Amino acid sequence: MPNKPLHPTPPPRYLCVTSHLQRSGGARELCRSPKEAGESWELAMQGTERPFVWSRSGAEAGQELISQILPRKEAERCAGQNELQNVFWWGIGNSLGPNVRIAGSSCGGELDIQFSVILSDAKERDKDPGEVWLWTQWEDGAGRLREVPKHVLVTSRGDPDKTQHYALTCRSPERLELLPQRFDPALCTNYKSLKEGKRTKVGGGQSTFLVVGNLDSDHNNGKYNYGFRAKLIAPWCVKLVARRKLSPSERSLLDSWKAAGDWLAFVQTFRG
Repeated sequence: MPNKPLHPTPPPRYLCVTSHLQRSGGARELCRSPKEAGESWELAMQGTERPFVWSRSGAEAGQELISQILPRKEAERCAGQNELQNVFWWGIGNSLGPNVRIAGSSCGGELDIQFSVILSDAKERDKDPGEVWLWTQWEDGAGRLREVPKHVLVTSRGDPDKTQHYALTCRSPERLELLPQRFDPALCTNYKSLKEGKRTKVGGGQSTFLVVGNLDSDHNNGKYNYGFRAKLIAPWCVKLVARRKLSPSERSLLDSWKAAGDWLAFVQTFRG
């Protein structure tokens, strides 16, 4: 049986592709035929550059990243059982679209994910929101509603205009903790743009990106100094669609979590 291609076929047109061999010394663009553009796409997918996810993280839903969110996510990771062993969900504000599934499939069923601490202070609405929401259901690709796993807690700030939230489904065999970890987004390319034969730099107001690059290259010029890594697994980036408002007492209880506690029992006090 012939092998199936592990990557999407570029559009059937001439594409301008930036030569990544020239990036450090002034990038140049080469107009290539569909065949040549396809070869460049293969090189990015199969060579030293690979798709991965980059997420900038800070205070969220009234909780600090280092002292509150990370200890909770570590407890969540440790509580997962069977097929959910070492699995945690990380809430984000934007979707990664269908490309994250395509990229994950092309890389054998998982993607690297780089979490980096944001450079500036979190916005006041994230540090001290008027409301905090707990998300309880997610929508799968067929439009079916599914319950968030019983060991998972995903919260966000409340917003009257917010009808959905998203979560990265992650796995890590190692403890979640911030480490000195330089990251330079200038070494990465937007995944969608590369599929289209371009090389658009990563940036914008969103917090999380699907990119192509090499996490093992020299990132010492990067401004992001601290972070941690995990693997992104199916269903990749889920859309959260059902939520409820936490009461003031529940918010206080959420803030009171201590690492030595019974995480599953703690989750059940919120999930019922």
